[in-house]
Amino acid sequence: MYLFDMDGTLIDSNDVWKDVDRAFLARRGLPYTRAYYEGVAHTIFPLAAKFTKEFCNLPDSEEDIMAEWMELAKDAYAHVTVKPGVRAFLKQCKAENRRMALVTSSVPVHCRTAMEKLDLMKYFESVTFAQELGIEKKDKRLWLGVAERYGVEVNRYSMALCPFHNDRHPSLYVADDHYYCFACREHGDVIDFVGRLFQLSPYDAARKLAADFHLTPDKPPSAAALHAKRIQTEAQQLMENERLCFSVLSDYARVLRDWKVSCAPQSSAEAPNERFVEACHKLDEAEYYLEILTSGDSHERTEVIQQQMADSKLDRLRQRLEKIHKEETEDGYDTAGVA
Repeated sequence: MYLFDMDGTLIDSNDVWKDVDRAFLARRGLPYTRAYYEGVAHTIFPLAAKFTKEFCNLPDSEEDIMAEWMELAKDAYAHVTVKPGVRAFLKQCKAENRRMALVTSSVPVHCRTAMEKLDLMKYFESVTFAQELGIEKKDKRLWLGVAERYGVEVNRYSMALCPFHNDRHPSLYVADDHYYCFACREHGDVIDFVGRLFQLSPYDAARKLAADFHLTPDKPPSAAALHAKRIQTEAQQLMENERLCFSVLSDYARVLRDWKVSCAPQSSAEAPNERFVEACHKLDEAEYYLEILTSGDSHERTEVIQQQMADSKLDRLRQRLEKIHKEETEDGYDTAGVA
């Protein structure tokens, strides 16, 4: 069976939600930043609303936030277009009797509006909405909970023995939003994984997840529901810290590379810009730490992580980067556009 996402895959709608977010924030005099984009992108509606309320410190209820988003997006989804080549490909699959299903995190009412208007719904035998099941496909806790419950042990490197072939050495990689086997090439999201494991349709796989983890449409996976089945070990905490270090240091290195070019003196007589000086002093160090996190042994990586986490050093750097991205946005540089 072929599984399709909707936004950005079948229909040209990725910019719809960026425009909605910009309009929503502009009404409140707030900037559209990369940090905000990363908090709401590719997640289900209730979690995006919860994040928005907390991140922007809004008095609005989560229900009011979602209602305003729905109103802003309504007209946009009525006018989206099919992406080039999609209709021809779907027709070809239909002619070859290939089974197709739609699995999407999009808002159900907008999905149905667009798919029916564009006459695409007829190609799919089922549609699974992550929001209606309360499942956020990129939630790592859900992945780990699913793996453990169904007998797949994931190690500290996010690797496991693949259940889809006779695997002797861990070849299944479990990422935040997908799995991939380097041996048999099986891949997909958490719904695909459960469907393949139990030979279920996407809809039935999603229903099984909802039943096994006590999920409801308006209640996303809670820490209590999933962490009751597994205790976070020191190794798992270290792995989370390692990911955070790599993310923040990668962002910092990108900023420093930009400063080294954009803030460089235009002549020998010009006094060096403070950002140019910082880039010259700190870029090599940031790239050195990233190299260790990428290819160093466990002892070397642990030392870097402990050094960065000590005295809230990494948290201060993260907050500073958020401020820098906010300034870039206010100056007209759309940092979210590079995400």
